[in-house]
Amino acid sequence: MVYDNLCHAQRSMVPAGATFIEGDVADGKRLDDLFQDGSFAGVMHFAALIEAGESMRFPDLTFVTTQRLP
Repeated sequence: MVYDNLCHAQRSMVPAGATFIEGDVADGKRLDDLFQDGSFAGVMHFAALIEAGESMRFPDLTFVTTQRLP
């Protein structure tokens, strides 16, 4: 399964046959629902904005915080 917001990717980059869900890692409710509904052997997290120049021009993109309550 691939879960991505496609901010730096394209749907065509997802391998054929892979389940794709468009979403953002900051959407805690959606992730909670996904983990409730699915069975996963593991999770690999590659979500990041890595362009230093972009973080200086648009700091709000990098300083988004979420609060998760138990």
